[in-house]
Parts: sequence; C-alpha cells; structure tokens
Amino acid sequence: MPCYCLFFQGLMKRCLKGWTKGSFNFRSKFSSNDVAKISNWLQSSNLCFPSEKTRSIRPLSTLSFWKAIEFRTFLLYLGPVVLKDILPAEVYDHFLQLSLAGTIFGCDKYVENEGLRAVGAKLMTSYVEKFKELYGEDSISYNAHNLVHVILDVEEYGNLQQISAYPFESTLYRIKRLLKSKLLFSLP
Repeated sequence: MPCYCLFFQGLMKRCLKGWTKGSFNFRSKFSSNDVAKISNWLQSSNLCFPSEKTRSIRPLSTLSFWKAIEFRTFLLYLGPVVLKDILPAEVYDHFLQLSLAGTIFGCDKYVENEGLRAVGAKLMTSYVEKFKELYGEDSISYNAHNLVHVILDVEEYGNLQQISAYPFESTLYRIKRLLKSKLLFSLP
C-alpha cells in the first residue's frame, strides 16, 4: 500500500515549483509580484490558523524545505483561496480538482458515501488526464499517475488520514536527531 501523503507532497511540490520557476510553461508561471503576494499571504495565514495546527507554513522562497504537512495544508486549505486570482482559470480549476478529491478522500464521512467516492475517483482521473494536457505528456510523473489508484486503497483501508504518514513526520525528525547526536553512540 503506497503512502499517499508522499504522492500529494511530490505532486504539490512539482506544481508549486513549476508555477514559481516556469518549468511547466509560461501560461501558468507566477510573476515575482505573485510569488511575493502568495508568500505574504501564507505568512499572515499562520496567525489565523488554530493552535492544533502542528506546523506553520513558510514562504515560497523556502519551498524546497517544506515538509509534507505544509504541502497538505496548502493543497487542502490555503491553495484554493490564495491561487484564485493568480492562476489562469483553466489551471486554477485543475488545481481545485485535486484539492476537492483530497478533501473527499481525507474525510470518513465523505468516504463512506458511495456517491462522493465516485465523484472523488472521477476528479482524480480527470486531474491526471488534464495534467497531461496542460503541462505536456513528459510532465506526468509516477506520483501523478498513481493518484488514479487512490480510490482502491480508500475503499479497502478507509480515508487517507488513516493510511497517511503525516503523524510520523515530526517523530521521524526526532529519531534522525537522535541518530546524529553523540548521545546515541555513547550508549552501551
């Protein structure tokens, strides 16, 4: 069973880098003013998020250092609002397909509804097909293609939160710090 948080993380990272660097095409490239506007908005959104949120989202200039939870926060909560007036309508609608499908597959109540699961599956399939059309056949990655198969794992194992590695992201950081510290090597 694949870890879908990695697929979403990889895909969101690819999209955000493509939009900021212009590696997809110039039709969807952010201007430097757009990057600054988005970054400012992301920074100010940290003040409004509930205290249960585990990590603050950083500006786009630190995109290569973002954690999976930051990409998830952007995809599900901030992106639909931030990108509305920045991306061209066709690209924005495409992004919304992924965001909505992620929302459907991430909630027990929605996953239990057979009709909504079918909508989520159609959104994922449509997203991957439109990805090829918008950004070119060569831009499709393993992560993008595997989103078509999310529905099978959701039907078998439950919502994406139940089969996600997000809760272990901060634990992994502590384990890595322990491994790098001299404390671990001084134990008998």
